[in-house]
Amino acid sequence: MATTADFRNGMCLEYNGKLYVIVQFQHV
Repeated sequence: MATTADFRNGMCLEYNGKLYVIVQFQHV
């Protein structure tokens, strides 16, 4: 599992067998 530090815009990840693409991620 990716951590929040690994998130980037346009990143693709698999969660619970489903594929997700991070459209916009803002680190606060």
